[in-house]
Amino acid sequence: MRGLVVVIFCVATLGLQGQNWVSGKKAERWSEVEYLDLSKMKMGKTGIPDSLWQMTQLKGLNLSRNKLNALSGQICNLTSLEQLILNRNDIYVLPEEIGCLQKLTYLDLWSNHIDNLPKSMETIPNLKKVDFSGIVVFPERQDELTKRFPNTELKFNKSCNCH
Repeated sequence: MRGLVVVIFCVATLGLQGQNWVSGKKAERWSEVEYLDLSKMKMGKTGIPDSLWQMTQLKGLNLSRNKLNALSGQICNLTSLEQLILNRNDIYVLPEEIGCLQKLTYLDLWSNHIDNLPKSMETIPNLKKVDFSGIVVFPERQDELTKRFPNTELKFNKSCNCH
């Protein structure tokens, strides 16, 4: 029986800014990680390491507070992903490839700039909740999204003090 593998990084203690932290002789061990918290890693300047997209067993990924402005289409490699936390970044658009995440149940977009979701996301069967808190989404856009995602709870909270 496999054990749950959880990894939480802290930039201050590991000093990993800008490094390819999932490489080297022990990189194969990273494939066992199921939950990865990379919040506050300042990846907006360096970008998300390509090696992250090789962690195919990930069920939960937290990339919050990284000043990211885009998400790679390589996200589709993470086919086991159930929870994706992207809050407090500077993302305007999600890649169409996000529709490959067929096991995704929760998507946290809180305090980004996204007001629309890719058409490909309509095919994600288990998507239960998308959090748009802190994003100004006009009422007509809210209605459109609600119709496109009838089985998904869409959380809109404009009055959020998110910064």
